[in-house]
Amino acid sequence: MRNNLSYLKDKIITNYIYKKNGFIVTSQTSKTLSTINQITVSYDSILKKLKTKDKIRVAFYVFEKAKWKTDTLYKLMKEDDRFEPFVILGFTMGRDVSYSKETKKEKFNFLLEFFKSKGIECKLGFDIECNKHIPLKQYNPDIVFFQQHVWNAKINDIDEVSKYALCCYVPYNVPNYGNAKYDYSEWCTKLFRFYCLNDNLKEHYKKICGFTNNIKTTGHPALDLFYINKDKITDKKYIIYAPHFSIQHPLSKCHFYYSTFTYNSKLILEYAKKHPEYTWVFKPHPILKDTIANMNVPKDCIEDYYNEWEKIGIVSLDSDYYEYFANSKAMLTDCGSFLTEYFCTDKPLIHMVNPNSINWPCKEMEPMFNCFYETHDNRELIETLDRIIVKDDDYKAEMRKETLQNLKFANQNASKNIMNDLRSVLF
Repeated sequence: MRNNLSYLKDKIITNYIYKKNGFIVTSQTSKTLSTINQITVSYDSILKKLKTKDKIRVAFYVFEKAKWKTDTLYKLMKEDDRFEPFVILGFTMGRDVSYSKETKKEKFNFLLEFFKSKGIECKLGFDIECNKHIPLKQYNPDIVFFQQHVWNAKINDIDEVSKYALCCYVPYNVPNYGNAKYDYSEWCTKLFRFYCLNDNLKEHYKKICGFTNNIKTTGHPALDLFYINKDKITDKKYIIYAPHFSIQHPLSKCHFYYSTFTYNSKLILEYAKKHPEYTWVFKPHPILKDTIANMNVPKDCIEDYYNEWEKIGIVSLDSDYYEYFANSKAMLTDCGSFLTEYFCTDKPLIHMVNPNSINWPCKEMEPMFNCFYETHDNRELIETLDRIIVKDDDYKAEMRKETLQNLKFANQNASKNIMNDLRSVLF
């Protein structure tokens, strides 16, 4: 953490006015340097205290069950007597807080049922009756794993939490595009640990952002199940359609436009109806429905579309999708994170590309992208579906197998690596 200061100074020298014996900084930049320095001192103090404790309390601060990607890490901690893991369920700033009281209760109950079904201890990070965030500090965590680095309530964001806990982050997505400033932002430089997929991405962040001293390359826990259960993968006939939420629309607040939903959602539904010989799985991004609703699409039209998928197949809305991935025949998606996750199954992926998307794979991830069947319009999509799925002409199979072996995404056991790293600094 101490090298954060030199990193930020390097950025200042680049971005501000040079002087012979120094450089000029703004008050905002000075404030950032001061904050980083305070957090560094705080982490040092916290570490000294934790080294004297018999049991380490670890909180996972969670907003959405579909973004719960640290299940294997939680289980490993539960098996270790020196750790006491638990989940704190909260709401993000913005969309979640604006919900009605009844909707908030429904959302919380939905989350509680999901985690309780897994035997995971849950605590509440939001008081629905008082409509306010509950400080994480109330639960005395020693370590906090954030589910995401944006939209955290101020009282529970890193500047506050780092005063009493080591702040760690496993990205809820598996990054592969070149938007490193989103994946590894200034927020991330304040972390005690940022757990990264591989050395290639770590080097990518270093080129873009400069500082990577708090990054540990461990693999990603979302991929652990492919490693742990690699001998149990079978070849069933699931075909997965996983559309992203990032629709290009005047009312959309998104800025990267992965989504092809407005172009092909009806086409894919009709194609699925014509091929009942497969079991179709509709795996939409968790906020796709809200995004469509914000475009002033009538609620009954949205529900009708989702219900049509219920009639012909399976609708999957949470993070328990490993079985579908492992036992599938192919996937159709425009979602960034799923590109890497599904790649680990060694099965064909049809990557539907929005021509207006501004994000493209970083150089380090291009070998993986070359293994996908890329489509840019509906004609290409239908031709590719017919060839890859119906005719079983998976002509990139050998390339995919070789690339997967070289990149080593699915054989790292990330959760074990994270545990080893924590043990090394705590005990």
